[in-house]
Amino acid sequence: MRKSVKNPQFILAQVIALVLTVSCSTAQITDHKIAPSRLLAQETTEDSFLWLESTSSPQALDWVKSENSRSLHQLTSDNRFESVKKNIENIILAPDRIPTPSAIMGNWVYNFWQDKDHVRGLWRRTSLENYKTDSPYWETLLDIDKLALAENENWVYKSSDCLAPKNTNCLISLSRGGGDAVVIREFNLVKKAFVSDGFNIPEAKTDAAWLDENTLLVGTNWGEGSLTTSSYPRIVKKWHRGTELKEAKTVFEGSVNDISASPSPIHCPEGNETFIMEGLTFFTNKLYWIQNDKVELVPIPEDAIFQGLFKKQLLISLRTDWSLNGKLFSAGTLLSIPMKNLKQLEPEVLLAPDSHSSIQYVTRTANQLFIHVLENVNGKIFQAQKINSGWKLSALPLPAAGAVDFVTGGSFEHLFITSYVGFLTPASYFLHSDLEPLKKPEIIKQAKTRFNSDEMIVEQFESTSLDGTKIPYYLVHKKNLPLNGSNPTIMTAYGGFEVSETPYYSGTVGKVWLEAGGAYVLANIRGGGEFGPKWHNTVIKENRHKVFEDFASVAQSLIAKKITSPRRLGIKGGSNGGLLVGASLVLYPELFNAVSCEVPLLDMIRFPLLGAGTSWEGEYGDPADPIMKQVILQYSPYQNVKKDQKYPKVFFSTATTHDRVTPAHARKMAAKMEAQGHDILFYENTNGGHGAAANLQELIRDQALIMTYFFQQLFD
Repeated sequence: MRKSVKNPQFILAQVIALVLTVSCSTAQITDHKIAPSRLLAQETTEDSFLWLESTSSPQALDWVKSENSRSLHQLTSDNRFESVKKNIENIILAPDRIPTPSAIMGNWVYNFWQDKDHVRGLWRRTSLENYKTDSPYWETLLDIDKLALAENENWVYKSSDCLAPKNTNCLISLSRGGGDAVVIREFNLVKKAFVSDGFNIPEAKTDAAWLDENTLLVGTNWGEGSLTTSSYPRIVKKWHRGTELKEAKTVFEGSVNDISASPSPIHCPEGNETFIMEGLTFFTNKLYWIQNDKVELVPIPEDAIFQGLFKKQLLISLRTDWSLNGKLFSAGTLLSIPMKNLKQLEPEVLLAPDSHSSIQYVTRTANQLFIHVLENVNGKIFQAQKINSGWKLSALPLPAAGAVDFVTGGSFEHLFITSYVGFLTPASYFLHSDLEPLKKPEIIKQAKTRFNSDEMIVEQFESTSLDGTKIPYYLVHKKNLPLNGSNPTIMTAYGGFEVSETPYYSGTVGKVWLEAGGAYVLANIRGGGEFGPKWHNTVIKENRHKVFEDFASVAQSLIAKKITSPRRLGIKGGSNGGLLVGASLVLYPELFNAVSCEVPLLDMIRFPLLGAGTSWEGEYGDPADPIMKQVILQYSPYQNVKKDQKYPKVFFSTATTHDRVTPAHARKMAAKMEAQGHDILFYENTNGGHGAAANLQELIRDQALIMTYFFQQLFD
């Protein structure tokens, strides 16, 4: 549940991270508050399904095998499954897909590529000029499929981190099966091979970063007592080349009750600086500046977001108001602070968004600073220039009314790539130079359309939540949609951890769902970061119920507009979004006829005891606190599911190797509902981690299963 980059494709399953037999009435569905009659009066004292929390026990895996067999039979025997799967496969494995740049380093464009012959993937590169051609020649650096075969390991590529500006030495992170725990190995880009006597860190939830070409800062599992209660490292050590890892010297040590301790060295033309982040909660940190092995606390608010350095300016954005030296800086504001004296801070406002906009992230190139901003959920990128009287902002010349992103750049690079995408517009990639950042960029790649978007339209509406808050949502559908409540509709959202949901393109949803006459809804409910930190802060902990009220209000709006009806409305969500749809299932079962609940949190009383759950108490609260426990019991899906309540047929999906949100949540909820006599589907991939799929073939199958489920529930 750590924030991660969302898959840019508008894909049905968040991979990220994806019929009732009686008719649902549309009457009297106007009050979407959590009615007291629906709520559990007190926690059930006996949990009959604790045994399913043992991830790899023979008993639990036998249960998984039985459930998988039953669910696969029901879904794959559907005469639509193979055609749905084939359509998804043709799009996901299309040879003319755009190879998305993962980095520009010097004259090289890097890319991680998967296809039918390389389902685990190739890490590769080509020259910039070659990349611009229709058929670039790619130089393979690392073949993950060959590596997995040679080492008899289920390797999943996670990331690469190359030391700038030479970019010769890289740290490659590999996961067994897709979990968060990784093995880190040093790779040499000149020799295109792992360094036999180089840096090699055993499997753990490791944070490692280059200090210089012969030194790493490492936070890992150093042995007993070295991890936090959230299962992340709390000790950072300095490891020199040519020595054993166990000889590394401690630089920083956090508390066992922290979330984590992470090294954050910054390399840039103005000079290198070393920081360490002590994660106190998911949303609070202490930032330490290290000089000559001396650790100095930077006195910024603990809930501020460290956005990096630029031209000797430390950059932070505020989650809450900050009063300093008689000045008040508002929540959401981006500030620059001179590095010359971090004990006597002199912040300067770089950008103060209004109520309809928010800062998403800050990035830089060799000469320029850029700020990504959402304005009414549409993206813009601003160049920021330091002038005598403050900062001057200029918008890059990019398309409007969609999602723009900074794809790749670098602190030592002059060239950078941005992208634009919309629900009906496939991605375009633009090449810029930071020497002329406001010059009209060159379009270097444009993705092909995968469905007939000429027949489609995108609309943006608002619903009204219970407390009067306006909730925007996007509706994608064929033109001339009949307003008779008959349209099969999938509605999704995330609603947590300041993760913003923006427009994105999916050939799979377009081809398989929209062309068949289905509608798709993306809701920008509170909990995300679409409208700044207050959009998130107002619904955490004791106010969590507002997230579910927001989601229900969007469903109510769709029904009131006769776009769809409860019989034809399905919801989907993964991870925190899995909690969203799980809670909506038990609180508003009359609103929906399909629920795709993917790698979810569901037992919110025991969530701190499962996986990395403790780290999310900043979002949900601590159920060990008696007051918060009663709040959580108001919505926790596992505690609120009832035998005598009619529910839509739910599809739970998860992964055995998921070490962040463990499969225990989905397993227990499915088993409990079955024991109560409810009809459910359950499928657990034996690989996959937080995305529930470890390679493209698994992704294709999982997508096809979910889509077939929605056809069964909403079209039949």
